[in-house]
Amino acid sequence: MTQTANRVLQSFSRHVRRAGRVGLAGLVLAVLLGATLVLLSGRSLSAPEWLRDRIAGRIAQEMPGLDLAFGDMALLVRKDALVRVRLGDVDILDTRGTVVAEMAALEAAFAPLPLLWGEPQLRQGRIEGAMLTVRRAPDGALQLALGDAFAPGGVMPGLPAILSAVDAAFADPRLADLRAVEADGLILRYEDTRARRGWTADGGRLRVAREDAHLQMSGDVAVIGGGAGAATLSLNAQSPLGDTSLTFGVTLADLPAQDIASQSPGLAWLDALRAPISGALRGSLGADGALRALNATLQIGAGALQPTLATRALPFDSARTYFTYDPDTALLGF
Repeated sequence: MTQTANRVLQSFSRHVRRAGRVGLAGLVLAVLLGATLVLLSGRSLSAPEWLRDRIAGRIAQEMPGLDLAFGDMALLVRKDALVRVRLGDVDILDTRGTVVAEMAALEAAFAPLPLLWGEPQLRQGRIEGAMLTVRRAPDGALQLALGDAFAPGGVMPGLPAILSAVDAAFADPRLADLRAVEADGLILRYEDTRARRGWTADGGRLRVAREDAHLQMSGDVAVIGGGAGAATLSLNAQSPLGDTSLTFGVTLADLPAQDIASQSPGLAWLDALRAPISGALRGSLGADGALRALNATLQIGAGALQPTLATRALPFDSARTYFTYDPDTALLGF
């Protein structure tokens, strides 16, 4: 018997000794479920119809105005001894039955014994194969949505509102044991209404975790159509719980200079270059979502200086730069 199974059995035995408070039928059910968890450690089991209905009903209570449709439901216990409920082919629908978000899979991990006793403690969440839309408004503010699921009436919430919602979720006593939510296989659509351009990134990963008094966010994507080579971008950010400000770092590889130039007045001078750029950006956003100071270290690959198509291109082999940008004074420092 595995160490995981032993831990489950030992903990389960302690709960059984206190079982005088429950009825005989409940105790028998708990014993059967506990044995099932041990036997199925590391394996998946398709959930019976009655359990699918119970879980679907509970989800519906927690999502007013939205409905959840899914294909298969499976139960899994892995080496970390957490019980995972995995939903496949997930659709989120509005009150009219319109699909507003799709996911390949949605998984929730619970502590096993509290789950058996009717007191579920969510420890981890996981999303696979979803599409995330990020839109930059004409004023530069970032807005996010998973389809239209979080955008009633078509209005996408801004980054401060998203941070506030995440803070509120982590502060909910029912999620007191939740440590991280992860997403894999994301398709990211970035629409920049100010620059009138759009980009699609595939194979994205995202992790949001609670560590001490902060939210820690990290992720990476491969940009489709970012140039001749494979362009990649990774992000890490930190925000104090209860505060909508954040600090961030972005690492990029082989992104076209003009794509980068469109994202900030402090980067606009890069529009004169025709070259791939790699490097790192560090900065912060205020509680209102506005950019504060920005620091950049960039390695510019072989290309040319050509401010306009009518300008004769001046080729170069490579370049490097370190600069800062202060949006309050609109000053660049090299």
